[in-house]
Amino acid sequence: MRILRLALVILALLTAVGCTRSGERTSPTVEPSLSPLTSPLSPLASSPPATEAAGAATPRVPAPRGNTGTVVGILHVSDTSEPYRHQYIYLARLRELESKQGGDPAYFAELDVTTAPFAQTDAQGRFLIEDVEPGTYTLVVRLPTLQEVLLHNAGTSNNVAMEVKAGEISDIGTVTILPPE
Repeated sequence: MRILRLALVILALLTAVGCTRSGERTSPTVEPSLSPLTSPLSPLASSPPATEAAGAATPRVPAPRGNTGTVVGILHVSDTSEPYRHQYIYLARLRELESKQGGDPAYFAELDVTTAPFAQTDAQGRFLIEDVEPGTYTLVVRLPTLQEVLLHNAGTSNNVAMEVKAGEISDIGTVTILPPE
């Protein structure tokens, strides 16, 4: 994992890729955490779903360390219901913009791929991101073109966002996403 992270840092420095920021005029919708023991498709479930290939082990999630949290989930693609396989998923911190005009707050996703928490989804679309500082985050995928794209929930069209708390596991469950184009 450290070699992969170092390779991404070097690649980002060599290509001088900036961070992607996008704003919204509505508050981010935080996906409710599911109980890891009640969701049959949860990465924390004690046994893999029946649709998984035989012999595929369900990963065990270690307890969060120190003042950090852990984020787990499963991503499926909306038009095929297939797992979102082998994609690099980053957590971009959601920041509120100050408004001089009042009204609804605006948010933007702050991402530096050289330091942001990330993971790669497995063949079933599962991911686990450890050592995440507390805060509100949204999921971002990095495309082969080195462009970062916010992931949107196909059911709500909102960003896939979650609140990370120290010492807790944030299980977003299975989310069907709109695939980036």
